[in-house]
This record gives sequence, C-alpha cells and structure tokens, in this order.
Amino acid sequence: MAVDPHSSSETVSSTALRATAVEAALAAGPALRAAFRGGVSAREKSNAHDLVTDVDVATERTLADILRTAYPESTFWGEESTQGARPTESGKAPEKSALEWIVDPIDGTSNFVHGVALFSISIAATLNQQLVAGVVYDPIADLLFSADEHGAYLNGEPLPTVTQTPRADAALAQGSGVVLEPRSERSLSLFTDYPSAETIAEDGTLALEAFGDLVTTYATVRRPVSTAQSLVHLAAGWSDVWFGFGLKAWDVAAGAFIIQQAGGRFEAIRPADSSQYDDAHPLTAPAHYALGPGVESETARVWVARILEQRG
Repeated sequence: MAVDPHSSSETVSSTALRATAVEAALAAGPALRAAFRGGVSAREKSNAHDLVTDVDVATERTLADILRTAYPESTFWGEESTQGARPTESGKAPEKSALEWIVDPIDGTSNFVHGVALFSISIAATLNQQLVAGVVYDPIADLLFSADEHGAYLNGEPLPTVTQTPRADAALAQGSGVVLEPRSERSLSLFTDYPSAETIAEDGTLALEAFGDLVTTYATVRRPVSTAQSLVHLAAGWSDVWFGFGLKAWDVAAGAFIIQQAGGRFEAIRPADSSQYDDAHPLTAPAHYALGPGVESETARVWVARILEQRG
C-alpha cells in the first residue's frame, strides 16, 4: 500500500506507519510504568467511572510530538487533548488531512488509577478514513500488539492464524492452519464492560436479564474495563467474544484493526436508519462487536440488537 497523504511526491506505507506508532508507544511506556501504583490522582470527566489524570495528558503529548514530527501534515485525534482536528462528541468528522492518528494515551485509565495492571497505549493510523496501522502496548506486561497491511504481530512476531480452534486443541492447532469444528458457546470466554451503572440506569431490567443470560451461556464473562486490551486478547486467542456500547473512535480503532488483521471480525453496529451517521467517522456507532479468529457466537450479538432496539 502506497498512499500520498500530503498531496506531494512523498508516499507512506502501512508498514512505515506501524513502525512510527511502535516507536511512539515504546517511548511513552517508561513514564507509565514509573507512575503506575504511585499514588496518581484523577479527575472525573463524564462520571465517577470516567477518569483522567495528568499522566494521560502527558502521555498524549509525548505521542503527539513523535507522530506529528514524523508526519507533520497528519491530523492527530487524541482523547485528552488535541493537535489538529478531532472527532466531536456527535462523531461528526471535522476537516482533516488524509493521514490521521487516532490515539488513546491510556486505554483503561480507571484500572491505571486503581492499581490494576490492565491498561494500554492505543494508536491507530487511517488513510482517507480507512484503518491501515495499529498499535496497542501494555507497558506493564511489556506486550506490544501491532498490525499493518501484511498482518498482526505480538512483540514483532506474527500472530498465528487459528480457524475454529477448540480450547482443548489450541496448543496443537496454533499456527498449524488446521480448520476444526466451531466451538460451543459454553466453551467461549466473553469480554464486556456491560452492564455498567450508567447502562443499568438506561436499560433497566433488560440489562440484568442480558447479564444473566450471558453468564449462563458463556464459560466465563470478564469485565476488563479496557477496550483495547479486550480486542487484542481476542486477536491473540486469549479470549473469544467482545461487545461494547457508547465507545469513541479512539477506544476501538487500533484494537479493531489488529483483530481484523489477525483473522477475527470487528463490527460497528448502527441502526437500520443510519442517516444520522452520514457525516460521522466510519467507526462511530452506538455499539461495537468483535469475535476472535475462527470464533462463531450469536448470543452476545443478539443481546446487542435487543438492547439497541429498546433504546430506539
């Protein structure tokens, strides 16, 4: 892939964009490790579960400096601040350059603040609003997930592509290219932050009914409170199914591309009448859904549809 984002003779490849995003994430990692469990203070944004710290802001500044230095004409969209245009709360796309960086400096800030080692730096690159590179870096476990046009990687090594792999056979089938029968949902692991206090208030008893069905359908239901971490765990085959509501582009962009390049599926779910999203970024949607490589599962997807239908 060679695209001209600057309207000049300069071209950029998805591989080069991945390399720049990797450089930025690794440069920001040491400061996060040093601050973790160091008594970081947080401020509320939209509610008590939506937090921001000075570390978020400083990390985003570090990332912006590296990414914009490498590609001066690019647009930078960050969750905490901005250099250049960013998505509005409605998701409407602003004026922008062809090359855009979509960044969450700490995906999982609540975990970071509370000393839970499940958060990451998330960086995605888009060309003409199409995802072309992504990086999700866990600085505590030192796990670097990335993707470009050629595939998905963990710490620089290609993620194996597994198709319909039963958990008991996973060790034998990893990387073998063997196609096996679909696994039962009773053997699958679901990641979701639903329901939250806010969604229980919005969806009422339907939220509790959904949760009850999910925990009895799937082998495990986990609440990671980090969208990027959830998606890359699916990409690696460490979990199977994920869904979320009310997320922004910076929450899902990098993880979505990594899971797709690993052979999994990612879906931005919009209502049948989606005219309100005509001018929105392609990742903007009321709900998102993902499956790991080779995984088939309908129960969670059905519940997403039911919840959206009730919300109207």
